[in-house]
Amino acid sequence: MKRDKRKKRFVTLLIIILIAAACFPLRAFSERVEIGKTYWVEKSEKNRGIELTVFDYQLKEYIGEEEADSDEVFIIISTLWQNIIPPVKKEISKSKDKGVGGLGFGTPKPQKQTQEAELFTPYLVPNLRDNVYLIINNKHIIQIDEVTNELSAPLPLKNLTLSEHEDELEGAIVFRSYKEEINSLLLVFFDFNQGHIQIPLVELVEAKEEIPAPITQENEYLKISFYGIKPQGDISLIDLGVESVSKGNVVDLDFGRNVFLIEDGLYQYEALETEEIPFSLYGLTRFIPYWERRGYLAFKNPPIQKNLSLLLNIPRAKPLSFDLNPNIPISLPPQPVAAIVDGEVAKIDILGLTRASMIEGQYPEKDQQYLILDIITHCIPLNQGNLILQSEKQFILLDQLGNKYSMSKVTQITPHGIKLEQSVPAGTARRFNLVYEVPPNIQKITLYYRGFTLEENIPIEAK
Repeated sequence: MKRDKRKKRFVTLLIIILIAAACFPLRAFSERVEIGKTYWVEKSEKNRGIELTVFDYQLKEYIGEEEADSDEVFIIISTLWQNIIPPVKKEISKSKDKGVGGLGFGTPKPQKQTQEAELFTPYLVPNLRDNVYLIINNKHIIQIDEVTNELSAPLPLKNLTLSEHEDELEGAIVFRSYKEEINSLLLVFFDFNQGHIQIPLVELVEAKEEIPAPITQENEYLKISFYGIKPQGDISLIDLGVESVSKGNVVDLDFGRNVFLIEDGLYQYEALETEEIPFSLYGLTRFIPYWERRGYLAFKNPPIQKNLSLLLNIPRAKPLSFDLNPNIPISLPPQPVAAIVDGEVAKIDILGLTRASMIEGQYPEKDQQYLILDIITHCIPLNQGNLILQSEKQFILLDQLGNKYSMSKVTQITPHGIKLEQSVPAGTARRFNLVYEVPPNIQKITLYYRGFTLEENIPIEAK
């Protein structure tokens, strides 16, 4: 492969993120990939528009002044791109004046001439980060990192253009990944119009047989596979595989904010924002078709003796629910002592108000006691998005003198405490505890509810 050919001409070919690719199994690799060593690849693959060559790759901890985090590494891949769209030959007609009439008067008589011309089709990739991915160990999907621009000879990330047939462009791209033993590396380029390209950089000699996911479900956008729960100290990691099924499109989603762990069908645990967990799916995450992205979501440790389920609730898509321990029946909540119907928006079941002298090792201020309000909030609409509660402002206790008591900060450390801004997924019911600090001699307690369509005072007795 020559690395110094000259570029030629131009036309437009739009590379889009729509993908029509087919996975093939990777074979294996026995040698451990080391940081700082260059590994020669010298492989080329083509579609109908380009030939893509990978010369080599290497792992580094520094690129210029940019340093990878202690648990990360840069993977630098040297590439060559060549336009292989053949020119189209076309005859172009031209008219030439023959002269004036015989007497020197009248209009000129045109004479037709034809000339053969070559028309070239340029190959254009508007945003390389939307089309090129590195798949590590057949499960970790990485996009090109912006640190590519810090290389001495980077490939352009925007508007990569090969103007005419046999035009070439050489440059390197960088991927940032967590440090792990690399058994396989696959470079994937997606082009819906001209075809996709896959170049294995590291291949497995013997592919490890993956244990199949016990539960897999899908909706209009995503296919989700549940692989298990891994306790780690005071948190649990939910092992998931996620793949886009949106008609060949990638799906960008704030995934962690749309997945909930549910206890007994009512108590809701939200995913924890934990940056230190490798391959976390929390935050804005990209999922591509045909390759499953494996990763984790972290939750506070749930009681394993309770019925647990996992809920994926994406706006404008069918909710997905995974029953994680179906052999354990759901414990039914107590009957409500009162209920508030807030128009067609919400329904609040009040299960009770109980006293406590200590919560999670926390004691109230002197001459104070804790009151715990137990409620179930129903988000009634199915198609109007999640219900957002402003908990501190919407649930206030009043005593016989009209004194107001807002929710205590201790609420945030209780196992089922409500957040200051609490989301309840559309069409679901969620159970929460709200903690208040009040005098021990409080009497005639009233719950003041400031709702979405009404305000209501509900007398309630503490037990």
